[in-house]
Amino acid sequence: MLLSNKLIYGNRLRCGSEEVARQSLVLPNRSFLQKMHTGSQSCSGEDCWIEKLMAERYCVISPRFYDELAADNDIVSSCKAVFVDTDLVPCRDSRVGDLVQNEGEATIVYQITETLIRCGIEPSQLGIISLYRQQNKLLSQKLKSHSGIEILTADKSQGRDKDCIIISLVRSNETGNVGDLVKDWRRMNVSFTRARSKVIIIGSRKTLKGAELLREFFGLMEEQKWILQLPAGADVAHSEVFVQLPASPGVKRNAGDCDGVRKENDLGGSPRPHKKQKKADADALLRGRPILQDLVNDTK
Repeated sequence: MLLSNKLIYGNRLRCGSEEVARQSLVLPNRSFLQKMHTGSQSCSGEDCWIEKLMAERYCVISPRFYDELAADNDIVSSCKAVFVDTDLVPCRDSRVGDLVQNEGEATIVYQITETLIRCGIEPSQLGIISLYRQQNKLLSQKLKSHSGIEILTADKSQGRDKDCIIISLVRSNETGNVGDLVKDWRRMNVSFTRARSKVIIIGSRKTLKGAELLREFFGLMEEQKWILQLPAGADVAHSEVFVQLPASPGVKRNAGDCDGVRKENDLGGSPRPHKKQKKADADALLRGRPILQDLVNDTK
C-alpha cells in the first residue's frame, strides 16, 4: 500500500485492519530451499539471492537472514515489497520483430515462481504481470507445466488480486530507453496494488531510473531498503537445480491474453486468431480467378 500511497494517492490511503497490515507471504515448506544448496551450485545458503528473496524479513547489514521478526528495524527490513535489480546479471531486453522481451528477466521470474511453488505456495496464489505481451508469451512458455498461474498485462490484471504478484518490467539497455508503457502510472499503480501479501518487481534500475516518474519510485524503494541487487550470473547460478526438476502435473497454459494471438504491437491492437487470417489469405488467392473459385466451391 505504501507504494501507491506515496506515489499516487498523497498518503490518503488507510489499511482496512491491523490483520491485513501485518499479513505476509509465509512458505509452508522450506525444504526445497535447503536442497537447492546441497549440490555444486555457485552460491549457497546465506549468500543466495533466492534465499534472501523468499525470507519474510532479512538482514540488510550482515549476510545472515532472519526467519523470525527482529526488534531492530534499522538492521532488518521487510520483504513484502522488493525491487530485484538485474543490472549486474545482466539481463538485456531484445526485439522479436516489433515486439520487446527480456529472456534473462524471464528466467529470473521462472526461478522465483518455481521456488515459491516447490515451497508450498499454490499456483492460484500467484500472479505474474508484464506490460509487454511478448514477455507474457515468453513467460507462459517457461511456466506451461503449471496450471493456475495467471500471466497478465496490467490492464487484464484489474480485479485479479493474488497473495504474491511478480512484475517483469522488461526494459534494460545501454541507451536508457524505457519505452512508453512504464511511464504510464495508471498501469503501474494497477500492477503494484494486485498483491495482498508480497510484490516482487524485477527490472534494471539503471535503465528505468531515467524516467522522471520512476525516479521517485526508486527513491522510495532505496529509503525503505527494498532493493535486492542480484549478483553477476544470478540467472545461471542455480541452473543445475532447475534443469533437474521433475515436471509438474498438468500442462494447461494460462497466459492471460497471450494464447492464440498472432503477432501484434505491444501497445495494444486487436488479437487475430490464426484461422481467420488463413481464411483471409485463401480469399485473396481466389479473388479474380473464377475457374479456381468454382473448383474450390465444388469440393465444399
